[in-house]
Amino acid sequence: MRPERVNRHLIGVISQHAKELEDGAIVVVSEGQARIRSLPLKNDR
Repeated sequence: MRPERVNRHLIGVISQHAKELEDGAIVVVSEGQARIRSLPLKNDR
């Protein structure tokens, strides 16, 4: 992916998976896909 497209791509992926990210998931992004990893992560603050 060309560098000038990376930020646009990431913003789209983050927007699309905002709920999962808020719930503590990890999103692994590559040029052709985004994989969601729902892990038992907790914020104990």
